[in-house]
Amino acid sequence: MMQIRINTASRMESTGEGGKIHISHSSYQLLLLQQDGESFVIEDRGEREIKGKGRMHTYWLSEKPVTHQRI
Repeated sequence: MMQIRINTASRMESTGEGGKIHISHSSYQLLLLQQDGESFVIEDRGEREIKGKGRMHTYWLSEKPVTHQRI
């Protein structure tokens, strides 16, 4: 299973852009579940052709989480 994840990450990196974090739909869903007072800035890229994987819905993780403080 780990080898599949590494292969997918490598394939996604080859279709990404410099200085940006390219994430899969499953990573996007995990980040949404992890939001406990933090917000991630995520941009939808839509479906992309990922070599050896076919079409995948992908996203940019564009900024670090921002902590929201309650007053």
